[in-house]
Amino acid sequence: MADVNLKNKGKVWRINSNSSAFFKIEDEAAYMASAVGTFIAVDNAGITFRGNTSFMSTGEGQRTDGLFINTPAMLRMIPSTIVTLIPAVLPIPPLGFVKTMVQAVQAVAVMSAIV
Repeated sequence: MADVNLKNKGKVWRINSNSSAFFKIEDEAAYMASAVGTFIAVDNAGITFRGNTSFMSTGEGQRTDGLFINTPAMLRMIPSTIVTLIPAVLPIPPLGFVKTMVQAVQAVAVMSAIV
C-alpha cells in the first residue's frame, strides 16, 4: 500500500497513486472511500454514509439508541388496530447492560448489609 503524508492533513493510504479508493486518518476524523462520491466519514459530527447502502441483517439485528430493535418481520405483517396494537420497535436492553446492572445491584446490597 502506498501511503502519503499530507502537511497537517493526516495520512492517506492507497493501493497505487491512480486508485480512487483510499483510507484517510486525521487527528479527529477517519475517512474511507471506494469511488468518486462514495465514502464513509467518522468525525465529531457522527458517521456519514454517501452512496448506496446495504445492511445484511434482519430487523432484530439492528439496534436503535442501544435499547430498541425493529419488530420481527413476521409480526409486521399482522395489521395493527386500536384493539391489537403492534409496536414498530421493541425495547430490549442489551444483555451486557443487564449484567452490569445486576452486578451494581449486588454491590449495593453487599454494601448495605455491611453498614
